[in-house]
Amino acid sequence: MHYAGPMPTTPAWTPPPAPHQTAIDDVVIPALGEVPPGPAAHFLAGPGRLAPGFHEVLAGYAHALRDEGIPVDRAMVVMPTLHPLLSALNFIWNGSDDVVREISRGWAATDSDEFKRSPMARLLAGSHRVIRRHLCDPASPNDFEIVNDLQQQGFTDYVITSIAPAGGHRVAALSWSTRTPGGFTDDDLRRLLATVTFFAPLQDTHAAQRVGRGLLQVYLGADAGHRVMDGAVRRGDGGDILAAICFADLRDFTALSDRLPRAELLELLSSYFDCVVGAVTAHGGEVLKFIGDAVLAIFRVNDDDRATACQAALRAAHDAFARAAASNLARVGQQPIDFGMAIHIGDVVYGNIGAPDRLDFTVIGPAVNLASRLQGQCRPLARPLLVSEAFAANCDQPCLSLGEHHLKGVARAVKIFAPHSVR
Repeated sequence: MHYAGPMPTTPAWTPPPAPHQTAIDDVVIPALGEVPPGPAAHFLAGPGRLAPGFHEVLAGYAHALRDEGIPVDRAMVVMPTLHPLLSALNFIWNGSDDVVREISRGWAATDSDEFKRSPMARLLAGSHRVIRRHLCDPASPNDFEIVNDLQQQGFTDYVITSIAPAGGHRVAALSWSTRTPGGFTDDDLRRLLATVTFFAPLQDTHAAQRVGRGLLQVYLGADAGHRVMDGAVRRGDGGDILAAICFADLRDFTALSDRLPRAELLELLSSYFDCVVGAVTAHGGEVLKFIGDAVLAIFRVNDDDRATACQAALRAAHDAFARAAASNLARVGQQPIDFGMAIHIGDVVYGNIGAPDRLDFTVIGPAVNLASRLQGQCRPLARPLLVSEAFAANCDQPCLSLGEHHLKGVARAVKIFAPHSVR
């Protein structure tokens, strides 16, 4: 089975329903035990629990409904998530190609007219719990955009129901559509709605996994989040890696904190992070930590190919300064973005570090300390970007030697270089 990857589009979330509100059911939900479990319920209670991902859960569920004699040609799940960019994930199975497509929905469109006219808006507001549009019936309301969309695709019936939130999460939803002449029968509808009780726990489980993995990636970084989610949770879990280490720091942040209004300071900090983090990510690096206004990132060395990692780190540095320059052109009357950056390459310890119950997944070691101390020389040496001797030796661009310098916490004098392309 082939699955499409996430595609950027629009969101689907509003505040939870008021506790006093009574939801409307266009179709009566059967009481638990009223409908004997069929193939769909058996799938959800058995093989579905062992499915490797939610794509497989939804596809298997749809096939089980068909085995049960329910003519489902499309099934969709709206799964809530917690992410600074994404409010929900939509999973859509189509019987025409037997493919589950995943669509990422952002936060911005929750105020759009399109969303306000959607069935999901009513489910989330709590005014409705089950909405049915008998698409082949001329008397059926044509009040949602999806009604027209499905009618044009030859569907004859559409039903959507909310899935009650578990553990404080937002409401999810499950819908079914058919192209069968006449639409779903009353018995089809009863058996569809009876499966929601079995479907909800699997949706909750996969939603929790998505939320956990997404939040870990946001707060720890993609690789570190993946490692933690896969079990690297004990202090000391990790190992030694070779990496190009980037350390960036916003200039005069302490003085700016005293002088600038809070909102302006936060805007400056966010714009600076956008430049640095955006550049690091675009060139394959990993941002591991924000230390106040400082950014610690790495470009790991694969197969002992130091040159490739150093070139990626240098391109990211060029990109970060270019982004800042472009941003400053638009910051008329505002504090300009001004930062220094240093790059070194060396062995680091990469893993869980901290107290037994309060850990940080990051890098430590003399190489990290050297990168940090090197960055501290950007202002004294009047250079926005400095690199170490080890980095310069693996760099594909000529670097100017700035001589030897004694750095705090570093035993021996260090040769410092500056790439010619950044001044």
